Amino acid sequence: MINGLGMLAAAPLVVCVASATTSITVDELIERPDLLPTEVTALREFRFGGGDTIAEGATMRVVSLDAAGLTVDTGRFLFVCKPEETDLVSKADAYVSTLSEAQRELTPGAVLEDSTLWPTSVALANGMEFTNGARVEPGTELPLRAVKGAQLEVYSSSVGSVLAVAVEDTDLVRRARELVETPTEERRPHFSRAVEATLSDGGPADLSTAEFILLYRGSAACPRCSRFSPKLKKAYGKLKKDHDNFEVVFLSEDRSVADFNAHMRDKSYPFAVVEYDKLYAAADARTREGRLMPIVYLVRPDGSVIDHTDVNGRRQAEDVLKTLERELKKSS
Repeated sequence: MINGLGMLAAAPLVVCVASATTSITVDELIERPDLLPTEVTALREFRFGGGDTIAEGATMRVVSLDAAGLTVDTGRFLFVCKPEETDLVSKADAYVSTLSEAQRELTPGAVLEDSTLWPTSVALANGMEFTNGARVEPGTELPLRAVKGAQLEVYSSSVGSVLAVAVEDTDLVRRARELVETPTEERRPHFSRAVEATLSDGGPADLSTAEFILLYRGSAACPRCSRFSPKLKKAYGKLKKDHDNFEVVFLSEDRSVADFNAHMRDKSYPFAVVEYDKLYAAADARTREGRLMPIVYLVRPDGSVIDHTDVNGRRQAEDVLKTLERELKKSS
C-alpha cells in the first residue's frame, strides 16, 4: 500500500529483534543526521501491496530519519520503516566508534564556519532530477565550489550547471572529519585547494605556499588580453626571481576547447592554468563579477579580494598587477 508521502508502506509483520547494548540512540541520530550510516541492512522481510517484497538481509540506502521513521531507498522505491527493523543503530555505533573526540564533536554548523574543513568535492546522498530530464545519481561526486549560508554550491559537468544542495544531502561532514585531524597550522583554506585541484599538468600546480593569487580571465579573441598577456608573463618571470609566495592562475574565456588549446599553444603561459573542463569547479574564480576582459582579481588564499579590475573599466588589469608588486614588496 502507499502511505501519505507517496512511498510504499510495509504490511504489518510481527518479528522479534534481539536487544543489544548501544552507545547511541535513535533520538540522538535524529538530532545528529551526520552520524547516520549511508546504508542499512533489513532485519526482517518486508511485504508490500502489489507483491513487492524486500528480503531479510537486503541492503538499503539511508535517505533520512525523523520521528515518523527511517526512510530508505531500495533502488526501486522509497519506503518508511522502523529503525529497529534495520541495523541502523549498530551501524551508527560502529561508525562512531572509529571517530576521535574531535571528529565526534564536529557538527555541520562548525564545518560551515571553517573553510579549512571543506573538502574540494562531495558525494550526493540523494539523486537530483531536473525538468529537462537530466539526473544526477546518488553517490555522484561533485566539485564543491563554495558554501552559501546553509547551502553548498557544487558543479555538475553532466548537467552543465552550478547546483545548490543542502548539507545533509551530501557527505560534507564525513569528509570534514578527515580534515579535522590535520593540525590547525597545516590546514589550508578551501578556495586555494579548490583552485589547485583544477590546474592543468605542465605548469605550476601547487598553491600551498601562495600568500597572493592573481586570477586572470581572458581569451585569445580579446585584443586587450593580447596586450596584457606579454606584460603579465614578463612581470611573472621577474617577480618569481625574488618572491615565491605568489602565483598567477589563468582561467579561460575562450569559446571552445579547440580555441583554448590553440590559445595555450600560442601563449605558452609560464604560470598556472585551469583545465578548460574544470573552469566552474575552480571555486568561484570563473564567475566573479567582471564585464570587460581581461578580468583580474588579486586574492588571498581564502579567496578574499585585495584588488580587482572594475566592472566599468576604471581599474585596469595593469593596476591590479601593480598592486601585486606592492604587496610582494611589503611581504619581503
